[in-house]
Amino acid sequence: MKQVCVIGLGRFGSNLAKALVKVDCEVLAIDKDENKVAEIRDLVHHAVVADVRSYNELEKIIRPDVDEAIISLGGSVEASILAAFHLKRIGVSSVRAKVFDDDHAQILKLIGVSETIFPERDTADRLASKIVMPSFIDFLPISGDYGVVELAVPEDFIGKTLQELDLRQDYHILIIAVKDIKSDNVSFLPGGSYKILKGTVLIIVGRIDDLNKLTKKQP
Repeated sequence: MKQVCVIGLGRFGSNLAKALVKVDCEVLAIDKDENKVAEIRDLVHHAVVADVRSYNELEKIIRPDVDEAIISLGGSVEASILAAFHLKRIGVSSVRAKVFDDDHAQILKLIGVSETIFPERDTADRLASKIVMPSFIDFLPISGDYGVVELAVPEDFIGKTLQELDLRQDYHILIIAVKDIKSDNVSFLPGGSYKILKGTVLIIVGRIDDLNKLTKKQP
């Protein structure tokens, strides 16, 4: 189970924390507001009240081997920068952060933040799926528990037909298109005899749980 820390429990952060739980992550949620922590405590694995501007407080809560940390602090660029700096000092390898503008993003990248998030561009569900399923190029949530993803073709798929792969039977998903990366040509609803070639992308629709199972099978 992937261990993820969400710092800041505003609308985006709390939605992200809940979305991560749905995709089978162990979530540690942190905020300095006791009410926000109380609201989410029963919905995540761990919820803690802490001032993330303090290195000493963060060091006691977050282990360096946590898989991901996401900073989702609203209103304070200073707190966001300090939290990112402290996380890198602790030794967290993958840190993502919500940003307010391009200047904020550039500062965080200099600190070592892996990815900057513009909330108006990145939904919580989309980000949660990117975190738990990094092999997916893109993810688009649709109604209920379903989504559409773009998956770079794994090495062991190359040279096989869709019938041989039988992903629909094994994973209950449907390949709705195959895209050639170089030419950008798209083959919609390919038949069972379609052979997968190197340099192609699969566009797949299915339940998020089943898509997650598929990505866990990949190296």
